[in-house]
Amino acid sequence: MVIRRTARDYRRFALEHPSLSQAMLPAPKPGEDEELYAAMASPVNVLADSLTEAGVDEVNTVHLISALRAVVHGFGGRRNSAAPRGPRCRRGREIALAAVSAARQP
Repeated sequence: MVIRRTARDYRRFALEHPSLSQAMLPAPKPGEDEELYAAMASPVNVLADSLTEAGVDEVNTVHLISALRAVVHGFGGRRNSAAPRGPRCRRGREIALAAVSAARQP
């Protein structure tokens, strides 16, 4: 599904560019920096369109994107820190992504 593909690609980006990945946090709010907000919203809009095409309603699309971002940044941050890694971390990431993927509809 689109969620797993996005998570995989996002994780790859975070591993290859840890400083850029960290610079994305926190995301700007509308009105803070309009140009940066628009640039960072662009890929979110692509993901939202993909989720809509996959049959996810608008309300759940917002929640799925928020959950996906939390999972990817959370596990990505662990990868680039002194936090424990290995099979348990991979398994935790897979469980979290499965939960996000399963939450497509109310």
